[in-house]
Parts: sequence; structure tokens; C-alpha cells
Amino acid sequence: MAWWLDLENSIYRPLMLIALPAVCGFVGRVMDHAADGLILLARKTTHRQTRERYKRLDGDRLGYLAGLACDDAALLFDRLTFRKRERRSAIPRMVEIEEMFLKTAGIFGTSLSFSLMLVCLGLCLTLLYLIL
Repeated sequence: MAWWLDLENSIYRPLMLIALPAVCGFVGRVMDHAADGLILLARKTTHRQTRERYKRLDGDRLGYLAGLACDDAALLFDRLTFRKRERRSAIPRMVEIEEMFLKTAGIFGTSLSFSLMLVCLGLCLTLLYLIL
């Protein structure tokens, strides 16, 4: 058999070793940049990060009450154990913890909604791929 009639060496091997990796690599890079572009577009339009426009003045009620409860518990403990020590109030720490919790909950909420939107988009694209 003639060497030029060998389909494996003349067509299949160059196709599998040169052309297919180049095409798949190009498609993968295009899809990667498209996904990054989609995320950037979503963050600039529908999932914009909100800025705090004003300082909350009366929203620290829960932290204040928790601080008072901690102060009362420390005072009760000191009276039961006959200790006399100088105490600092726990109210500023509890207000700080409450603010940190609210900020973290807000970040978690926006991150979760963004992640769910991307999962939904991925499921829709997969469904379209399977249907077509």
C-alpha cells in the first residue's frame, strides 16, 4: 500500500494532534473571555454594588440591648462572686458586632443572588444545548 494512501498518518493524526487542540483552545479562550465579559456586564448593570448613602442613626437598638444584657450579666456575676473590679461597658462592642453582621449579611445576599443568576443562566444554556 502506498504511503500517501494511509489516512491515519496523512489526515487523522495531523487533525487530532494539531488542528483539534488549536480549535478547542481557541473556543475555550473565547468562552472564558465571554463569561468574564458577562460577569462584568452584570456587575455594571443589574448587580451594581450599592453605596451606603447615609449613616444609620437609630438602627443600633439590638446591639445596645445586647450590650445592656451583657453588662447586667457581668454585674450579677460580680455580685454573686463578691468581686469588685472596674468594668467597661459591652455596648460599643455589641453595636460594632451588629454593624459587622448587617454588613456581612448584605454582602452575602448580593453575592448569593448573583451566583443564583449565573447558575440559572448556565442551566438555560445547557437546556438549549440539549434541545438543539
